[in-house]
Formats: sequence, structure tokens, C-alpha cells
Amino acid sequence: MKTKIFILLVLFAANLFVSCSGDDGLTNERTNKRTESDRQIAPVENFKMAINEMNKPQYFPTEEYTKKYGDELSPKRKAILFKPALILIYSTSKTEEKLDAKTMADTNQILNRAFKIYISKTSKK
Repeated sequence: MKTKIFILLVLFAANLFVSCSGDDGLTNERTNKRTESDRQIAPVENFKMAINEMNKPQYFPTEEYTKKYGDELSPKRKAILFKPALILIYSTSKTEEKLDAKTMADTNQILNRAFKIYISKTSKK
């Protein structure tokens, strides 16, 4: 009798273990899907974050650079903005071929276009 109860308890525990381990997989899968979708940031927000990053003190231009180039963005600051700018431009349904044909892959023109899009999407009408 004791062995039958023991066997039933072992089977119950094994069943519980299998069913719980399957649920954890589903729960983790659901949470991973949520976090992946949360990581997908809107292009405008992504560009805004890049602007905030660019404005950190470690990326400020030196006095020599400011004297030589004026208000032009330094190469480090352009590099921070470039990828988010492309993402923002492509999100407005521009294709890569059209963008390259119009701007001829000029970083300044790409950044100017991205700033225009950013301003138009964030300004209140």
C-alpha cells in the first residue's frame, strides 16, 4: 500500500514538473516577445535619443574646431546621428536608391533632411 502511494506521489510530482516546465517556456517566450517589441523604438524617438546623446559634454567640439569650422557638427556628432537619421528618412517611405540619387550619399544633406522630417513630425500644428 505504501509503495502504491509512493508511486502515485512520484507520478504526480513528475507530471507537475513536466507541466510547470512547459509553462515556463511559454511564459518566457511571451515575455521575450514583449521585450523585443518594446525594443523597437519609433524612428522619431530613436532620432530624438541620438540628438540627446550628441548633446552630451564629451561630444562638444573643441575651441579650435569651432574657430575653424564654426557651427558645423563635428564628425563624432555626425556619426551619432547618421544611422538614426537614415532610419527616420526610410520610415517616410524613401527608398535607398532615391535617397542616394538625391543626396549622393552626402552626410550633411542626409542629416538636414532628417532634421526637417523630425521637426515636421514633432511640431504641433
